[in-house]
Amino acid sequence: MKLTFERIKYESDVSTINDIKSLISSNEILNGDSSLHEAALDEYIYFCLMQEGRILIGALESRLEKKTMKILNFIIAPRYQNCGFGSLFLAMLEKYAEENKYEKVSLIAGGQSKGFYEKNCYQYDGMFHHKYLA
Repeated sequence: MKLTFERIKYESDVSTINDIKSLISSNEILNGDSSLHEAALDEYIYFCLMQEGRILIGALESRLEKKTMKILNFIIAPRYQNCGFGSLFLAMLEKYAEENKYEKVSLIAGGQSKGFYEKNCYQYDGMFHHKYLA
């Protein structure tokens, strides 16, 4: 199975963005507010994890603030959950953030996702989960 981690350009990859919107709106368990942000697009970065370049496994929306990449929405398609794809996708995002000189990744985790982030070495400060990058 060939997997690819892709940064999506909101204005130029409309088809993938529509697939991401559909995936986010179809799932009740989210980190964030369940909608893609369309204002101030230059501050937001979208990523996806694709199988064979055409099957959307997961999607992530983040906002850049100084040296921090904040995850707003992160979702894995239901049929791919609990198979390791979430941890893999998160590791790929962390590598991207580190290569682009970000110091940490942070997010507000809700419900069952707290354990997932703690398993992936995120530290909780009472409000946010953070992972400092090397």
